[in-house]
Amino acid sequence: MAFDVANAVTAIEEAAGWRPTAPDADGVWHYFLEDGLDLNVFSPDGRVCVFDADLGSLPDAGPARDEELVRIGRLVAASFKTRASILSVHNGRLQLHRTVNLQTASERRIVAQAQDFLNDQAWWRRNLNANVAASSSSAFSFPSGWFPGQMTF
Repeated sequence: MAFDVANAVTAIEEAAGWRPTAPDADGVWHYFLEDGLDLNVFSPDGRVCVFDADLGSLPDAGPARDEELVRIGRLVAASFKTRASILSVHNGRLQLHRTVNLQTASERRIVAQAQDFLNDQAWWRRNLNANVAASSSSAFSFPSGWFPGQMTF
């Protein structure tokens, strides 16, 4: 069964126990979650669902920016085997995104991809913030506020 982005959003909201919300004028659903996580969901073409999050700005041009990009490059290389979400730079800001093919995805896969995206985002936020000590919690587990109930990870 092919999904549209509204069906995908409904599946995620129901699995997470979130209150249903409507998209903005651009067709983007916005969620602001615990621990500074956020999730934007949209479809540019009706065939692909995009999960997106803004991870913050890079330092201004100069040595600090160059050093930060080298550090981020190392993190990207270290994450290749375990992180499917894509980190990119757009207009001086770090963006994390992941796509799901709506034409072939099941409800279970869409929800799992959203969970994985939020786990990836938590990992990136922890690792990008050099001033915060690494948490002892697993990057693969959700605090109960994100996807409560019968969800298993």
